[in-house]
Amino acid sequence: MGNQLKSSMTVEEAIGYLDKNLRRSIINDVWPILDRWRYHSEGGYFGVTRLVLCYVDYLGALYCGTQGNNDPRHLATSKKAKTYIREVMSRADPLYGEEDIANLLYEMYRHGTVHLYEPKRFVDQTHSKCLQWYINKYPRSCISSDGRVWRHLKPFHHSAEQWVLPVSIVCLYEDLFASIDVFITMLREEAVCGKDTLLKNFQSAADLILQPEEVHWTW
Repeated sequence: MGNQLKSSMTVEEAIGYLDKNLRRSIINDVWPILDRWRYHSEGGYFGVTRLVLCYVDYLGALYCGTQGNNDPRHLATSKKAKTYIREVMSRADPLYGEEDIANLLYEMYRHGTVHLYEPKRFVDQTHSKCLQWYINKYPRSCISSDGRVWRHLKPFHHSAEQWVLPVSIVCLYEDLFASIDVFITMLREEAVCGKDTLLKNFQSAADLILQPEEVHWTW
């Protein structure tokens, strides 16, 4: 079958996989949740955020490759995901390119929702500032009913010692899609220049993903 992940993919096969297979998977997995709750006052917040950032884990692995470590447990890492956020998703919105924002987004909204049900909260011990989460369905920039200006990924001062990092699930979904277009463009640009760093990263990750992992369980 075409557009499937397979060993030693060519650049066009890698592009086809991202453009067709992975994009379709995101639509099938994430869009039903977002579409169902987009125009309701509540719903879809944790589900969309959790799924989008787990896809970022996967894309980070394909983007960065194995980096010489062939242990499948270390293929998808926080470091690789954050690299993908900073270097690829930043083409959709420059705020993803800020290292602190990439760290906060991933640690708060990915690790929190996956491991602890809801996003984490952080305290800056140096300045005694508390950072809270706020997931919404606003456009990238808008003015709320109380006159406050909201900006996706832009921390704002909520009270004397409290800050909030807002994340729009609509923007997060759109930016994930945009990042795939960026990844595809980067692969094509490298091919035109006669380079293959990204393709080799993609190939090494795909090869490791396709290898069955050894376990001590039985069935």
